[in-house]
Amino acid sequence: MRIRIALFFIMSYSLISGCAVKTGPSVEYKLDAFHARMINEKHPPLSILVTDPQASAGYQTESMLYESKPYQLEAFANNAWASRPAKMLLPLILQSLQYTGYFYAVTSSPYGEKADYRLDTHLLELQQNFLV
Repeated sequence: MRIRIALFFIMSYSLISGCAVKTGPSVEYKLDAFHARMINEKHPPLSILVTDPQASAGYQTESMLYESKPYQLEAFANNAWASRPAKMLLPLILQSLQYTGYFYAVTSSPYGEKADYRLDTHLLELQQNFLV
């Protein structure tokens, strides 16, 4: 009798704990494409400081969001960003500015030398197009 009770509790515990397991997204995406065409061959003696992009409410998470009704954001169940979208944009902005050839120095460190220009960005909305 004790064996049956013990088996009952073990099986009940395994069933309950199996239902309580929450798995994360099965697919993660990242932003990694940037503009790599050299526009200006001469590097003028200009520098630019690029600050960390800020994100609007709703885009400060790794959740991949969609809009089924106006102004109502919902998260995909099986898809997510590898990191926050605003965080993934910083290296893309830096690389794109470096490849333009318009700046001698492109930096993101606020502790560097004084820069000629400063770029502050704010992620307002991120849209994906699935029409293709």
